[in-house]
Amino acid sequence: MLRLALLATLLLATAGLAGLAGCGTADCTTVCEDTEFCPNGEDLEPCTNRCKATEATAASASCTTQFQEFLTCVDGADDPCSEDSCVAQGLAYVECTRKHCATHVGEPGCTPPAGRDCDAIEVTDSGTGCFIKATCADGYYTLDCEGPECVCAKEGADPSDVDYQEAFCDDEQPVEVRVAAARAACGWPAQ
Repeated sequence: MLRLALLATLLLATAGLAGLAGCGTADCTTVCEDTEFCPNGEDLEPCTNRCKATEATAASASCTTQFQEFLTCVDGADDPCSEDSCVAQGLAYVECTRKHCATHVGEPGCTPPAGRDCDAIEVTDSGTGCFIKATCADGYYTLDCEGPECVCAKEGADPSDVDYQEAFCDDEQPVEVRVAAARAACGWPAQ
């Protein structure tokens, strides 16, 4: 089933499907909170914020019916974490909002959540540093840290030094936190 946190990613046609949940006249926040136990269910932004943005986008794009059908389907799904649950309803909502989001890219409901906007994330740790690579729609971005020295680049060009931050190479941190720290330090785009 589609995960609300990834709907924005799907709206921008950048990445695949994951879980969400809903009920009869399903409440977005309840559905979102009910699926945070699913694989990839955790997110850096609270459900109330994500739902507010997604509901606003659904309304401004005239897609509230499709969004509610998706939530209702997920809420009634036998396995709310299954990637097979409610795909048709989720894609109907994505298709409905596609044109709107193409012209409203900065709108919160059309912007992927931090750490989830690129379709491939690679994090490699070494004994003395780490390497983070995000492959996005407009190319790939890297952060390469060796000891206290870190270098950011886009597509291997225009390297720039940035101050080392513990969050970059702390393998105890979730990947999303590490990518968000790299994005902030390197100035990677939000989409």
